[in-house]
Amino acid sequence: LAQFSIIIVFYRLGRRLPGERKTMANKKALELLRSGDVEGFNKWVKERRKKGKGSIDLDDQNLGGLSLRNVDLRDAQLNGTIFRKTDLRGSNLKHARLRQADLRGADLREADLTEADLRRAKVKGAELKKAVLKDTRGL
Repeated sequence: LAQFSIIIVFYRLGRRLPGERKTMANKKALELLRSGDVEGFNKWVKERRKKGKGSIDLDDQNLGGLSLRNVDLRDAQLNGTIFRKTDLRGSNLKHARLRQADLRGADLREADLTEADLRRAKVKGAELKKAVLKDTRGL
């Protein structure tokens, strides 16, 4: 029963279980983002949420230098992800896990980072003008 309870907790928090591999959904997310199709990504992730799917896991991916303005990455797992010189203006990063992410030179103006976890993230040179930083950890 205890093991079953742990699985439910991980599922509800949108986290992968130890040893669980990344899914085709995360490959789809990368494909959409790297092609610059923010509108398509946002539509796709909205449908995933409606179906009760877990959060997107993009840990340790390279999304540096992309234009991802207004992208919806709330609740996403982005630990160790490279966003160096990425345009994230107006993006929703609410509750995102960005531990050890590389945000150097990223444009985060007007982005919502409410309750995001940026502990040990590299943020030197990141533009945070008018960003929502309520309860953001690590800044």
